[in-house]
Amino acid sequence: SLFHKIQIASRNDDLPRCRKMIAHYLIAYGDEEQNNRDEVERLIDALSEREPAFRTSLMESIAINLYFDIQKSITQGDLKRTIMGIRKYADVFEGDPSTRYFNEIDVLEQKLYALITEKDMWSELKK
Repeated sequence: SLFHKIQIASRNDDLPRCRKMIAHYLIAYGDEEQNNRDEVERLIDALSEREPAFRTSLMESIAINLYFDIQKSITQGDLKRTIMGIRKYADVFEGDPSTRYFNEIDVLEQKLYALITEKDMWSELKK
């Protein structure tokens, strides 16, 4: 239903709402197999034709949201949410080093996986 709402907002030329909902959609479903990524990319391309900075501002918004969600989950000691946030960041940005917070997330990921290995928590996390 979220994807349908994005399409309606697009038809109504509500680009700020489109940006917000696409960011939410990619964060929520970007790491799933059936995420309609091709359709979302076509929609982003179409919106970028209307507003050239659309893709840039969308990706910036997603990076900021994920970065602060990851930071919050670390602060709260929520290891599962931290790992999920890092995975979502990796899935959305596909290792693009020009992405905002790329280096910070990369360092966090390395430290997190080193800690998990040191504490031998892999089997616990697989549950």
